[in-house]
Amino acid sequence: MFNIDSPLLNIPATLEKRQAIFLDGLRQHAQIAIYAYTRLCKSLSELSFEHPSNAKNYQDFTHIFLDVWAFVESVDRFRQLWQLQPASDTIAGDFAPKIVNIKLQPIRNLRNVSSHIAQKIDQIASLNSSVSGLIRWITMHSKEPTVIRTYFMRPGIIHGQLSAQFVAPSGNILFTHDIASIVLNAGNHEGNLSEAYSLVCSIVNFSEQYLASQFVGAAFEPRLPTNIFGSAQLDA
Repeated sequence: MFNIDSPLLNIPATLEKRQAIFLDGLRQHAQIAIYAYTRLCKSLSELSFEHPSNAKNYQDFTHIFLDVWAFVESVDRFRQLWQLQPASDTIAGDFAPKIVNIKLQPIRNLRNVSSHIAQKIDQIASLNSSVSGLIRWITMHSKEPTVIRTYFMRPGIIHGQLSAQFVAPSGNILFTHDIASIVLNAGNHEGNLSEAYSLVCSIVNFSEQYLASQFVGAAFEPRLPTNIFGSAQLDA
């Protein structure tokens, strides 16, 4: 996920405190997003190969939608931190905060649906949607010969007829655990989780390269300690 020598895991103690907290927040929410997405792909892969065809009533999707919404929430927090970090107006090109905001606006829209779910019930009912949304994706079942199947998953109760449009991706596709093109629909919003994942990873790589070129020399030593776990025995 992050190499042990990543500058995001080795923030200099001399760095201005506010800047250090922003960088640490970006790292933490990137880690959560990457972990949730990778685990989601693994779960979808297992389900795809277990049930390669036909619609089935499946008992429990809880673990899958736990990762779906953990990913959405962490990516939106990552977006906010990226936008508001000190000197963000100096970031140019594809990773300029305005550009990143535009690309991640669908994730923001999805996050707002989940944050105001009680107020969105009438909309969800009129759309015959699920409270937790619906996801669609593709699975690479075989590389030689190429066999790709497309799937959808909708948790919760179903009223009347159910319709779902399968994913039909094009262009370059990045597979993780044989899974790609994960799309989430919630309320009347839609977001491509796979594209958001690729963007977050690209921003992390860009940040690591830039910070590595800056955190050089004795002025940037020592590094701040990170992560602590403690325990104590309670008297009986």
